Amino acid sequence: MRSKISCFSRLTLIAVLLFTVSPQAHACLNHFFTKIDGHAHTDNSHYYLLETREDSTNWNEIYQNLKTELETEDNYKKRSDMAAAMIHLGQTQEAIDILVELEEKHPGEYTIAGNLGTAYELVGEVGLAIKWIKIGMERNPDSHDGSEWLHVRILEVKQELAADPDWLNSHSVLGLDFGQADKPKMPASFGEERTSEDVIEAIQYQLHERLQFVKGTDPIVADLLVTLGNLIALTDSVEPAVDVYKLAMPFPENLTLAQRRLDYFQQVVDSNALSGTRGAPVENLIKFGVFLLVTFVVICILTICGMWYLWRRYTRRRLKA
Repeated sequence: MRSKISCFSRLTLIAVLLFTVSPQAHACLNHFFTKIDGHAHTDNSHYYLLETREDSTNWNEIYQNLKTELETEDNYKKRSDMAAAMIHLGQTQEAIDILVELEEKHPGEYTIAGNLGTAYELVGEVGLAIKWIKIGMERNPDSHDGSEWLHVRILEVKQELAADPDWLNSHSVLGLDFGQADKPKMPASFGEERTSEDVIEAIQYQLHERLQFVKGTDPIVADLLVTLGNLIALTDSVEPAVDVYKLAMPFPENLTLAQRRLDYFQQVVDSNALSGTRGAPVENLIKFGVFLLVTFVVICILTICGMWYLWRRYTRRRLKA
């Protein structure tokens, strides 16, 4: 009896394992993705969503509501919020006037300093923007999920570009070395005891904020998108890296290497038959269907063999009896 159970258990285990690696055998919306080496893997995929434009309707409503409330209540925090809404609506210089007055009357507030830094950047006062962003960081080091160091770096690069418009042709915003090959390599260091994940999170946060204000082309945004795409491909999956790279392509900057890498990433994805959930070509979807069919056939064969083996042993024992 133990022999029967042992044999049947082994056959059942093999069948279960084959079934559970099937792309359909998952819950919680797992998906198949592609590692940069071409191997498929599945997880609760990371989606790197970057907002490119914002709807001014909501900000106009916030502005009007705060303006009405301030007619009967002089609350400096609401006045600061109204200035922030004005920045989103393009009334930046008026917002600066309000924030400067608030800083004089209520010094030490992080929100006021941070908003002043952003406002000064938008009107082209980069030196003042750096000053106030750094003051904001001193008042609240964890602001914006600790990503304001990247905001300062972006402003410093703006100063570099003001002195030399071609600066980014021979440099990058973060100075990370991914090599010159189509397949990027992992940088040896990220500086300041940061990890690749720290940099990914900082770029996502800062670009989510920045892309709301970017109009036209921006070489700094293009450079950061390419850096983000490289890091996603190296640490996570190629499919979301392709999406991020495509966001960088409309920026007509020096993206020759980026275009080569985008082509390389797309080839890696196309070579993975299990990447059908990410819109792979039709031939890959066919391979995906063939994989399911083969898996089903193998399970059926193993089940039949197992039943036949047990029936044969049972018959032999009856004959002996």
